[in-house]
Amino acid sequence: MVLGAAGRSVDEVLADLDTFKCRDVRWRDGRAFTLTYFAGDEVAAVQERAYSAYLSENGLNTDAFPSLRTLQSEVVDTVSGWLHGGTEAAGFMTSGGTESILLAVRAARERARAERGITEPEMVLPTSAHAAFEKAAECLSWFCGQTRTRHSSPSARAKAPTSTRWPMNCGSLGGISTAKVLLLRCTAR
Repeated sequence: MVLGAAGRSVDEVLADLDTFKCRDVRWRDGRAFTLTYFAGDEVAAVQERAYSAYLSENGLNTDAFPSLRTLQSEVVDTVSGWLHGGTEAAGFMTSGGTESILLAVRAARERARAERGITEPEMVLPTSAHAAFEKAAECLSWFCGQTRTRHSSPSARAKAPTSTRWPMNCGSLGGISTAKVLLLRCTAR
């Protein structure tokens, strides 16, 4: 695509965006489980207005945008209360699933390095885990094994079951876990 010498009208741009969306999943009809959630037109209108109000603010600098610090503190405090986080609990708001997972994996790596001296962390995932776990492993130089393969990690390979699908229950976790496994993500079926 080549950028034109002149801009386009707002109507043309918005018409193109509507055309692009014509084959998207019908999330407002409840057809996008886990991708997006629709709580009704009234909630969607509030979401759109709130998003527009903060579209250009940058959460990286809460000194410049103290309103974002307040919003983040309220959300983190609320979630901490739900999870019985206590006075030591901390948190940070992110833009979505992939960023949240990447930052959680990074936090686990940094804590393990500081508290346990682990410099080559590993994680074990079911094949149903969010793709962001594997992205995080690649970006942060973790070994990432999947529970439906015979080889979860170099140190666990010798203990791996002979079947290609590992039975995941409390008794079998010792067969794939090593001292370097910092993250074990499970999915119930």
